[in-house]
Amino acid sequence: MKNFILLVCMALFLMNCKSSDSAVVSKKQMKELHTWIENRAFEIESHRANPQVSNGLNQLDSSIFGAGNNASSINLISNPNFLRIQNDSVFMHLPYYGTRHMISHRSSQSGGIQLNTEMKNYSSVYQESKNRTTIKFEAKNANEVLDFTLTIFDNQSTSINVYSSQRSTISYDGRISAFSKEKE
Repeated sequence: MKNFILLVCMALFLMNCKSSDSAVVSKKQMKELHTWIENRAFEIESHRANPQVSNGLNQLDSSIFGAGNNASSINLISNPNFLRIQNDSVFMHLPYYGTRHMISHRSSQSGGIQLNTEMKNYSSVYQESKNRTTIKFEAKNANEVLDFTLTIFDNQSTSINVYSSQRSTISYDGRISAFSKEKE
C-alpha cells in the first residue's frame, strides 16, 4: 500500500512537471513580437481586469460582478477594450473598476479609461533572462495624469498596470497583436 501511494505521488509530480506546449515560442513569433514593439505598432486586448481592492469594492454584493468574478478579478471577454500604440501616440478604451479619488467635472466619457493622445517619457527594455519587454510611458487627458507599465512576454501575453493621479491602481491581463490600419 505504501508503494502504491508513493507511485501515485510520483506520477502526479511528473505530470505537473511536464512543460506546456502553449509556452513554447518560435523564433519567428519572437521576431514578429519584437518588430511590433520596436515599430510601436501593436494593440493589446485585455481579457481580465484586476482592480486594487478597496473597502468599497469588498462591500459590493458578489453577484454584481457576475459568475466567476470577484472584487479583485473581473473577466472582460465580452467587454470590448483595447490599448493601441501607434508611433508616439496611445489610443485606448479600458473599463475601470475601482475607486476615484477626485472628480473634477463630469465629461461625456464613461467611467472607463479613454485616451487618444501623445505618450511622454516612453521607454522600452527587453529582459532576455525573463523573456519579457517592459514598456513605460506617461499620458494625460483633460483631468488626470496616467502612468503605464506594460509587461509583454515572449509568448504574447501581457500585463498592463495603470497608475492614476485620480483613481486607484488597476492592472489588466491580455494578449498583444500587430496593429494594422485595417483594424481602425
